[in-house]
Amino acid sequence: MNNLYMLTHLTGQTSQTERTAVIGFIEMRRRVLMILIFSGVPGLLVMLILTPILKAWAILALPIIIFTALWIFESRSRRGLQLRTWQHLTEKQKSARSGEVFHQCGRPVSVGDHWMRLVPASVPVQTFDPEPEDPFTTFNFHSAMNS
Repeated sequence: MNNLYMLTHLTGQTSQTERTAVIGFIEMRRRVLMILIFSGVPGLLVMLILTPILKAWAILALPIIIFTALWIFESRSRRGLQLRTWQHLTEKQKSARSGEVFHQCGRPVSVGDHWMRLVPASVPVQTFDPEPEDPFTTFNFHSAMNS
């Protein structure tokens, strides 16, 4: 009998999340390494700018900026969709600007204009008609299979 191996975690959409990089004796995920590199450079610049003003206390600017970047780009919200913090903040700002527009899957959906039915799906679903003329002819199976 053939063995079946689950390869989704190796080849799927989130396959890069657990890949690690080893530098010297430290092993970390690649995402964390990139955050450390890209936040370390501005952290050093801020530290150099603050050195004449704060003297030795300016050295605290580097870890503060690095930890802030790690918190913004690596941590996730604890409720709801558990988005990363930066995604949660941008979605919150976008929804505050748009007023009565609800964003679903990145697309604006106007609230209160018409009836909606939320359907979990991996592909876009056709619009929902709450009162179809003939409920048995609204979905054409053959056209769905040919497209």
